[in-house]
Amino acid sequence: MMVTHVPLGHISKFVRGVTYKPADLIDNFSENSIVCMRTANIQEELDENDLKSIKSSVVKSNDKYLLEGDILVSTANSWNLVGKCCWVKKLNYPAVPGGFIAALRVDKSKADPRYVYHWFNSKKTQELARNCGRQTTNISNMDLNRCLSLELPLPSLAEQRRIAAILDKAEALRAKRREAIAKLDQLLQSMFLAMFGDPVKNSMGWSSSTLDVHGELKNGINFLKDEVGVKLRYLGVGDFKNRTTFKDIDNLSYISLNYNPSEDYLLKDHDILFVRSNGNKQLVGRCMAIFPGNEKITFSGFCIRFRCKSQLLLSSYLVHLFKNSAFKQELLKSGQGANIQNINQKILSTIKIPVPPITQQVKWQEFVEKVESQKYLFEKNISLAEKLISALHKKFFN
Repeated sequence: MMVTHVPLGHISKFVRGVTYKPADLIDNFSENSIVCMRTANIQEELDENDLKSIKSSVVKSNDKYLLEGDILVSTANSWNLVGKCCWVKKLNYPAVPGGFIAALRVDKSKADPRYVYHWFNSKKTQELARNCGRQTTNISNMDLNRCLSLELPLPSLAEQRRIAAILDKAEALRAKRREAIAKLDQLLQSMFLAMFGDPVKNSMGWSSSTLDVHGELKNGINFLKDEVGVKLRYLGVGDFKNRTTFKDIDNLSYISLNYNPSEDYLLKDHDILFVRSNGNKQLVGRCMAIFPGNEKITFSGFCIRFRCKSQLLLSSYLVHLFKNSAFKQELLKSGQGANIQNINQKILSTIKIPVPPITQQVKWQEFVEKVESQKYLFEKNISLAEKLISALHKKFFN
């Protein structure tokens, strides 16, 4: 079947976002308010958890209002996030794109919007879109005209809809597995509270102490990229994601050091790693238990390692204690930085932690292992779904 290639601009246009002043912000869904989407709302799906609204008088053209089937695109962001996109579903409220994003609007008589979305969201197109950015000091700004010159394969409308339906099914499979993992995480949180109570109030009345009583804390390694010498697997902030345990070491990157690090910088089973500093505030304070086995693995200078030397605490209890939202907020209260939120060894070592009976922690560990084994299977399924999606993208769009 012959497939023509056309510039993106032949079948769509960009609707630039609305700029506004702080004084234009008003309460969500109040009279004469319009929701203004921002870069934070552009996730794999449109994130409607943190909406901001502006006065309707700021919007000067009806063309700015988002329509079902628009594709929101991040047009001014850090270089690696320029071009990031999400689908706009049918909204129950009026909304417009903000100043750092734009809506890619497809002419439905020429192309299927869902097909164009899948093409734009494919790995290859995302790389091309990022390279349509003009780098300034800290932000890359997308050249919209250059992006519209990117060419996409354009079969018949019927074939576009067929391809979009196939990709929708593959993405739905991945979404269901992610939803299942989210439900298992909710189950863990609920069971933690049932077994240990509110950790901030210590509602169960357990004895309490501080981390430094039970073990030692150590900052990770800072290194230069051009160092050569000893080659080691390396665990950094980007490896945390939403994990509470880390066993899949095969996917870790390597670094080279011009010296042999001491044993203090090599991770051992049951070590707990904390993110101590990051531009993404949601990552700060996140932690996971590490199980490297006999592999030599070091860790980032943006992390803090805790090694328990006490018989009174289990790593599975500690990681879920620090994952508890109320307890994490308590930890971060004293960890605010000027521009980047951070915590340090002093903050970690002095925070009070409830210490339940070890028998209770053992029961918890057994429960966690069962749930984590189920999560592991779902994660493998997600990996397979992502490989399938990647293969389909190559088949249909390359």
